[in-house]
Amino acid sequence: MSRLSGAPRACLYHIRTEGDPALPCTLLLPSVGMAPRRWLVSVHGISRNDREHLQAFAPFAASRGVAMLVPRFGRGDFSDYQRLGRRGRGPRADLALLQAIEEIEQMFGWDLPPFDLFGFSGGAQFAHRFALVHPERVRRLALGSAGWYTWPDERVRYPLGIGSSSTLRASFDLPALLRKRVLVFVGERDRHRDASFNTREKIDRLEGRSRFERARNWVVAMRGEARERGLSPRVDLDILPGVGHDFTRMVRPGGLPQRLFQAFYDEDWTPGRTDQGSIPSENSAMEARPSRPVAGEVA
Repeated sequence: MSRLSGAPRACLYHIRTEGDPALPCTLLLPSVGMAPRRWLVSVHGISRNDREHLQAFAPFAASRGVAMLVPRFGRGDFSDYQRLGRRGRGPRADLALLQAIEEIEQMFGWDLPPFDLFGFSGGAQFAHRFALVHPERVRRLALGSAGWYTWPDERVRYPLGIGSSSTLRASFDLPALLRKRVLVFVGERDRHRDASFNTREKIDRLEGRSRFERARNWVVAMRGEARERGLSPRVDLDILPGVGHDFTRMVRPGGLPQRLFQAFYDEDWTPGRTDQGSIPSENSAMEARPSRPVAGEVA
């Protein structure tokens, strides 16, 4: 495990929830034994590149004292996680994440505050739908290159809109989400209709024909909804120059981690720290058991 300069030791825990199916997660704590005041949940896309999310964001999180939780929604167990797990298409992914958080709280004896939520591609689909259903659990929301969005329109059934649907027993709190800070990242070159891109005609008509168009149009729609409700728009678009639909290139050279962490955490970040910290090796991570409390430092 690496030690952060001038800071307590960070540590990693591997967690597997007691749910059926279980949800594997990696938890990064910037300092052992201290309940995080700020924490970020980062959700992978359909490639299930959760480790890449951890590697990309953890140095920035550790240097700012931000905890991270990175779940892995397995292809077999959570095949519909992007849409939260509709009836007949697998378990509810949103409830699985909430169970993981509850088990972490029980494990450490904590009562965790609302978290910041980021998702890339399929993870961005999950993230904004989670925030619509559970806005009280989310402090801020960041989306990276979602393939398509749930539109802020009650006349359109879920998952295309927020209208009631028999496929998901949930209510959508659009006004609560509109009051939160939301950042939408998309690559300037993310305009290709690749094999994983949803090309359904009704989505093309409503949202646009590329991830770039859909991100831009969803931001415009959300800002318009805010104004109609007498709210100050808090949804913003951040275009990463020269980048297509590629998480690795959004990280570098796109600068996604820097943009995300500066926007979410640097308003109360102590000056003088380096922009990145070091993180412990995954080989040193502890296998955390939800059935018993965890204490002490991971060696």
